[in-house]
Amino acid sequence: CVFELLSYFSNPESRLKHFNLWFVFTGAEECGTMGIRNFYQKIKHLNKEESIIFNFDSISKSTYFFPNKKTSDQIKTIFTMFVKNNKGLVIKRNPKKIPFGSHTDGYYLTKKNFHGIGFGDLECYEHIHSIQDTVDKVDVSLLKRLCETIIDNLIVFDDQLKSKD
Repeated sequence: CVFELLSYFSNPESRLKHFNLWFVFTGAEECGTMGIRNFYQKIKHLNKEESIIFNFDSISKSTYFFPNKKTSDQIKTIFTMFVKNNKGLVIKRNPKKIPFGSHTDGYYLTKKNFHGIGFGDLECYEHIHSIQDTVDKVDVSLLKRLCETIIDNLIVFDDQLKSKD
């Protein structure tokens, strides 16, 4: 998803007017937190109350939403908008109360007081890091719909700010 979002928003005509977007691929968790620690050095000056991190972790057949433990009104609004998407995408709230910070990158940024949302797939963990962890288990149409939903909602947020100007 990160590369698709980057591709879309790299077009100057598609850029948001009120938000700066950063698309970062920090690498596999096997590398530890080296990538996210480097990225943090670039963003540590940002206002944490006005920043939302989207973390993607192992999405293959379904999409779960992993909010932070202290879910802000802004993130609740994002979740509601994502659930009401018109792409036929079912986004479930994680049933196990696994927060945004439960994965390596999200955990590191949570410890640095950033707020965020994680997208993941609980079912894929059955195969992850095993010989059965193969590309045929990825539903490409699901990833496409997730990217389209994120794009649509970011545009709506940006337009809402524009109407307040």
